[in-house]
Amino acid sequence: MPTPFDRPALRTKIYVGTDMIGGGKVAFLKLVAERGSLQDAAAAMGITPTRAWFFLDTLQACFRDPLFSSENRTDDAVLTVTRLGHDLISLFAAHDAKVQAASEPFLEWLNTVQPER
Repeated sequence: MPTPFDRPALRTKIYVGTDMIGGGKVAFLKLVAERGSLQDAAAAMGITPTRAWFFLDTLQACFRDPLFSSENRTDDAVLTVTRLGHDLISLFAAHDAKVQAASEPFLEWLNTVQPER
């Protein structure tokens, strides 16, 4: 079940074929880049290694070239984020910031007309 927000909010999701690039998956890839370990990144995000591999696999399906490399596919895999992966992290952050800024007037208005919670 989605986490409720105190006020109207926006989450950016970009569909590529039948897969999706979203903030949670990109945030996880950023944790992988910072920590270098699937297990450490998964623990930091509070998800299981199985869920972590799902994030990476479905994110990778959106790209022709690798976002990361790994010696093995285990729960404690050492991962290296590629140049393309780093580009995704920075470009998604810039895009999301612009979407958030452009949406702010609408979200502010929506906050004034939503029912009390």
